[in-house]
Parts: sequence; structure tokens; C-alpha cells
Amino acid sequence: MYLEALPSLYGNTTFILTATRTAGEFLTRYGADGARHPFRSLELCIRLPNLLTEIYYPPAHSSSKGDEGPPAIFAGGARPMLSVTNNPWQHLCDALVALPALQELRVWLDSSDLRPWHKRVSETRFFRRLADVRGLDKARFVLGLPELPERRGPDSHALQGQYLEGDKLDDVPFTVQRGPRPNNWQNHLHNILSLGAAALTLPTPGTAPVHPNPVHP
Repeated sequence: MYLEALPSLYGNTTFILTATRTAGEFLTRYGADGARHPFRSLELCIRLPNLLTEIYYPPAHSSSKGDEGPPAIFAGGARPMLSVTNNPWQHLCDALVALPALQELRVWLDSSDLRPWHKRVSETRFFRRLADVRGLDKARFVLGLPELPERRGPDSHALQGQYLEGDKLDDVPFTVQRGPRPNNWQNHLHNILSLGAAALTLPTPGTAPVHPNPVHP
């Protein structure tokens, strides 16, 4: 009974995935059998680490480095095994492209970078593979991204011509919806203060913890 119900279960469920690598592995494993696992509706809510967006950052000298982007630098070390064509985000997009029964896809993205989104993310490069997902009604293929600031001079947009806006939206199969971005700096400082407060409450090694409301005989 369960095996017979699998196609109906997968076809009538909206799967909500929140981790890039997990989503890619899940869809690659189960999406290969379209008859048994006909994914029709997916929602991705992902906060990208800096590492993934930096891979797609345009190289300083495109003519000499091609279109592969700079080495993946994170925490002071290079990770040459990661590239534009080999990373968890690219694998997830490959899995989405391969889904034959997909009818609705909503992708909500932000990054954990403390710097402004528009200064660190080349949208045209980062979403190039996602644009290969075809066959969906454009109204049911939604890409949710952080807002872009108004143009106020040459420095307001650090990556001119690399945002999904204007004529860049003419040939893409999805609709872009933008909204306010969380204040990552505020969250970062809050986490630091929380860790500091927790450290102050830890007992000194070799001493007994002090009860907050001591009872004296």
C-alpha cells in the first residue's frame, strides 16, 4: 500500500528544504525516479554561506581567468576543489533541472555575509544554472531576493550589469520578488554579546556555582 501511494504522496506534497547540500542530495537521490517520486512542488528557504557566493564573484581580470571566478577563499585557506561548476549550489540547481514533473518552485535566498548583498553577489552568474529550469509557468517559479538600493552614483551598485533587473529579466523563466534583508550586523553583534554574557555566568574552575537566589539558614 505504501509503495503504491508514493507517487500520490510526492506529487501532492510541497517539500520545504532549508539547506543547500541536503536539498541537492535529497533531490538527486529521489528525483531520479520520476515515476515513483514525481516532485511537483518545492520551496527552498536558504541562507547561503559566504563561501558559495564568493565562488561566483567575478574575477578581477576576466580575460586571464576566464569565467570560473576566483579561488574559493574561506577562513584564510583556499579550496581549489570548489568551483562554479562543482559546489553544493550548482549540484542543487542540476538536480532541479533534472526534475521532469516539477510544476511549482519558490526559492527564497539570502546570505550570511555582513556586507551588502549587492556588493558581494553577482546575480547573473549565481543564478545562471537555475535559469535552465524550464517548463514551469513563470508565475509559479518565484525567486525571492534581497532588495537592491536605489542608484545614487557609481558606488551604489558594485557589480554593474550583474543584477536580475531590467532587461536581464526578459529571458529568465522565473519571477523575481524582492524584500527587506535582515540586519546581519545586528544579529552578529547580538550573538557576540550573548556569548559574552554566557561566559560571564560560567563558574570558575574548581569553585561551586553560586545559586542566583541563595537561601540562608
